[in-house]
This record gives sequence, structure tokens and C-alpha cells, in this order.
Amino acid sequence: MINQVADISHVAWHKRLQRSRDWLGWLLIQMMALPTTESDAWGHNAHRVVLVDGTRLKQPGGCGDDWRGHLAYDLLHACMIDVRITDRHTAEALTFFDWLPGDLVVADRGYSRRPQVAWVLSRGAHILVRLSVKSFPLEDGSGASFDVVNWLKDKAPGCYEQRVSFTHEKRTFPGRVIAQSLSEADAERARAKVRRRASKNQHELQEETLLLAGWLIVFTSLPTTSWSTDQILQLYRARWQVELVFKRMKQVLKLAQLRGKTPQSNEATLFAL
Repeated sequence: MINQVADISHVAWHKRLQRSRDWLGWLLIQMMALPTTESDAWGHNAHRVVLVDGTRLKQPGGCGDDWRGHLAYDLLHACMIDVRITDRHTAEALTFFDWLPGDLVVADRGYSRRPQVAWVLSRGAHILVRLSVKSFPLEDGSGASFDVVNWLKDKAPGCYEQRVSFTHEKRTFPGRVIAQSLSEADAERARAKVRRRASKNQHELQEETLLLAGWLIVFTSLPTTSWSTDQILQLYRARWQVELVFKRMKQVLKLAQLRGKTPQSNEATLFAL
């Protein structure tokens, strides 16, 4: 097929593939995007609702955890916005992507770090992220430390909300924390998972870890005037759509294993396929 287009060597073809990464990304978005709607399923006019997540990718002859794929997926228009490929030593990060004012970023607990959330908010976007209580300290209205565990330990099953803030590099960002108790079956599965992890890592399991396993806890910057608690929880549940993207990417397109030797060539390959 290549010979029908141009008479070039394999090396030359590879170099052109690397340089075409941005064009291939643009082409993918244009071809796969759904028609623009006036408002999203929650009745709001967000610029984009972007699901962010990462996945592990292999290479032939590798260790099975050779590359990390970082994906930004537009929920409303069902298309990828951007993909970044890094080596396995690079952690998940929201700073990989360019956020626009009005964007609404939805991410799981792996992104629950103050520098990452502050990066999104400082660019005029909103965020909804599952809270990592131990690594994301919060403050109450008076600026005192807000203890999530103490807040929840005597709560009956249900849904609770609290206005909070966090500070990063001397700047304070307001928001709210929402906690929804899991069903008894889901809570027990979550507790069993943390018990297995503690046993595998030979760590002593803390009582507060078992308590938190029974709750879905999120932090968001979305205003109460236009986003209800139920709408926020509904939106977070839609995050599983990005997991379907990874499943299709690996099982249908056979992209669980990448053959490129550089992040640039792997990104271009992924966009092209």
C-alpha cells in the first residue's frame, strides 16, 4: 500500500509517521466526533466534559508494563481529545493536557493531588475527582484542617455534603466534598479489596481505611447553584465510559501492545489505528 503512495524507505516512513502525530490527532477528532448539541445530558452548557484516565501498555519482549497511555476523552461527543504515551515511570497527571476555560474534567482517585487539581482550576476549568483522603488535605470555612474520617465516622448511610477548600502554593481553591455511602454488598467488596492489598503489601490495615472503603467520596469545584449533589454523583458514575474506550482500544484495535520505540511514534500509531 505504501508503494502505491510513495516510494520511500521504512525509516523515512517512520519519521513521517512521528511528525504527523498532531495531524492524525486532529483527523481522529474530526472524523469520530458526534454532532454538537446545545446542552449536555445534565442540562448545562459545559464547553467539554472530559474523562481522564491512564492504562498500562506492553511492547514486544518487554516486561508487560512498558508504556503508560494517558487519555482525555470527550464524554458528550464520544471522541478522544488527546493521548499521551510515556514510559512506565511516569505517573498519571492532569498536567499532560491543555484545559480550556469552561471545561469540566472528571478523574479518578489517582489524580487526587493538589498540584494536579490546582493546575486544572487555575486555567478556568472545573473538576470532579474521587478524593484520596490521605493525600489531599482539606480545610473548612475557617481555614482549619477538615478531617473527613471524623466527619463520616458517626454518619448513618446516606449522602452528605460539606463546603471545603484546599491550598496550593499560597493560593486557596474553594469547592465541596460529597460522600455517598455504598450499598452493603459494594462496601464489603471494597473492604475485601483493601484487606487483600494490605495483606499482599504486608501493611497493617487501619480502621479508618475500612471506614472510607464504605463510601464514594468526591471533591468538586462545580457550583451548588447549577449542579446538585445527585447530578454530580451521576456525572461521576459516567466515568466508566473511559474504561470502555480502553477495552475497545485493546481488544478491538489490538493496541494492548505497542511496537514503537519512542512515545512520539506510539502516539502517532495509536491515533492512526
